[in-house]
Amino acid sequence: YVGLPWDTEASLARIEQFVRSEPVSNFFLKQLRPWPGTLVNEAFRSAELLDRDLSVEDFIHSDTALCPTAGLSVSELAVWKQRIGRAAILRPAYLWRFLRERRLTARHVGQFLSLAAGRNIFQR
Repeated sequence: YVGLPWDTEASLARIEQFVRSEPVSNFFLKQLRPWPGTLVNEAFRSAELLDRDLSVEDFIHSDTALCPTAGLSVSELAVWKQRIGRAAILRPAYLWRFLRERRLTARHVGQFLSLAAGRNIFQR
């Protein structure tokens, strides 16, 4: 997950470095969701990063950050999410393992080409 209240460029750079150096065989990158009534929601509120009540609409069909962190804006989090995703997936070891373990589909080819071209497949 990216978008923890205390996330900064330095913490996300460490995640990026980890996925570049470790043999990740399966990769899903999600934005943190500060669900009402959770400790994460309380952490955002106490850090004054969440200034409104979130509704169901905020959580449905949203793959972007809902609030900034102490060190990053919502738009900066989107850039980092793409950057980390590219670092994890566009590695020969990941691609080779993916192809060995799964049947390649046209969708996979399209996603790999989109990532290689710099498009963000992690944001809808």
